[in-house]
Amino acid sequence: MRKYLRELTPGQQFTLLRTGEKYRFVSRVMKTPSGTEIMVVRDDPYITAKDGQQRELSLHHNCHVWVTEGSQSC
Repeated sequence: MRKYLRELTPGQQFTLLRTGEKYRFVSRVMKTPSGTEIMVVRDDPYITAKDGQQRELSLHHNCHVWVTEGSQSC
């Protein structure tokens, strides 16, 4: 299902439509004056195995995403 990143809830898995990369929504961080920052991690087992940990990234709240079916919120 196509949505904006701001419409997701923590724990949902999604694919970024622009690049095709898979991510998992982690949290929203309220920042002032810049507004809300959306934190995500890549949903890629190769990167996790290589680094041993997942690094949080921030994406713009207006990104178009495709929600993975069956992803659940935590």
